[in-house]
Amino acid sequence: MNLRFHYLPFIILAYCLLSSVAASPIHAQVVGIIDDASDDEFSYPFDDPGTPEDESIDGIIEDLLHRRTIRAAISEASGMNNGNGVPVNLNITATGTIVLTQGPLYPTDGSKIWSTSGITIDASNTSTAIEFGARGTLDGVNFINGDFQVGVDSECTVRRCTFAFSRYNGLTVAGRWNIIGGDRETEANSFFKMGQHGLHLVGDSNWVMGNYIGTDSFGTSLGNKFGIFINGKGNTIGDLQEENGNVIASNDRGISIAGDTTTGAKDNLIIGNYIGAVPRPFPDTIRFRGNQIGIELISAKNNQIGDLPPTDTSEHPENQIYANTLQGILVGYDAVGTDRKSVV
Repeated sequence: MNLRFHYLPFIILAYCLLSSVAASPIHAQVVGIIDDASDDEFSYPFDDPGTPEDESIDGIIEDLLHRRTIRAAISEASGMNNGNGVPVNLNITATGTIVLTQGPLYPTDGSKIWSTSGITIDASNTSTAIEFGARGTLDGVNFINGDFQVGVDSECTVRRCTFAFSRYNGLTVAGRWNIIGGDRETEANSFFKMGQHGLHLVGDSNWVMGNYIGTDSFGTSLGNKFGIFINGKGNTIGDLQEENGNVIASNDRGISIAGDTTTGAKDNLIIGNYIGAVPRPFPDTIRFRGNQIGIELISAKNNQIGDLPPTDTSEHPENQIYANTLQGILVGYDAVGTDRKSVV
């Protein structure tokens, strides 16, 4: 038997497989510009019925009306990779407001959504605007209205965003190792006018620094019911660099750490923040208003307010807790009122 003909079927099969791979583009992510602020029944990925290809998963951002909309991009990416999805890297250049009418947006893990145009996403018609999974980045996007505006899971970064006028929460952090904010001059988030929590930390080991909570960089009195509400453990509120502490003002409760009678919200560190009507180091033209209560601890164990343990001999910034109208720090009882939890 001629060996050339014996192996011919395998050669043909290998050639077909390689040709198929070459003809099908492999996308690690969907990258593009979002220049249309629409969100309607036509904002889903375009597929040409006259071709055998499925253009709705070709990685090209285009909705049913040939617009580059955020929902078309995220939906397109979610359908790729055999339905497992790929991340998006989206620069929103559209201006004005994206009013969501088709429900929340669910980017695939590893996605980045950013803007320098001042875009606002309005969640009035949906309970949530965006739900991130892991390793996401949200940068320079503003959110208004809705119930729970943005949720993140783990290893996400949120900076230069504004969260305002939610009925309940602005940003909910469910997982761990997220960074919320950064350098206060260039990366601050702002949280204000929330019916419940500006920032809700459900998860553990997150870092919140350099944000304006209940106010803005001009000292405007805007307020939340709770500026930061913490149920988790091992979170750091503030920074070892004085210029990166959070400014927490005009809230009913600036920071509330509240656990349950079994585990408590424990091992959180609050350091280097400006809580209340702090005068320094801000210009004389800026006047922050105090919270009703600066820091509240209820059924909270081993949380530390202030400097690191004595074994650390380096100098670190203190919290400035100033002119809060009822109390600077309130240490409450557990849920059944039987004992007082320890605070270090």
